[in-house]
Amino acid sequence: MNQELKRRISILERSNDEYKRLIRKREKEHEQIKNEYENN
Repeated sequence: MNQELKRRISILERSNDEYKRLIRKREKEHEQIKNEYENN
């Protein structure tokens, strides 16, 4: 596999991980808001 392709793949994988982390963070925030709303 050539270097350029490897480089692009690793960049994609990193951004994918970043995206998943963001989604988890949003889900946690959403869960928190939902809980606060239900407790009021």
